[in-house]
Amino acid sequence: MRDGDDPALTVHPAGTPDHRLPAGDVLDKKHARLLFQWPGRDVLLPAPVERCN
Repeated sequence: MRDGDDPALTVHPAGTPDHRLPAGDVLDKKHARLLFQWPGRDVLLPAPVERCN
């Protein structure tokens, strides 16, 4: 069992620019951008190492 809170997940349209998204980890899909926000972490992370299409 893991201690702590689970991340919040929000879904944004695929065309949403980065500057319009809140801080979090983004998973880009064909029709949407999934944004995971982890409790206690409110800063942007560096760009991903690689992108999967």
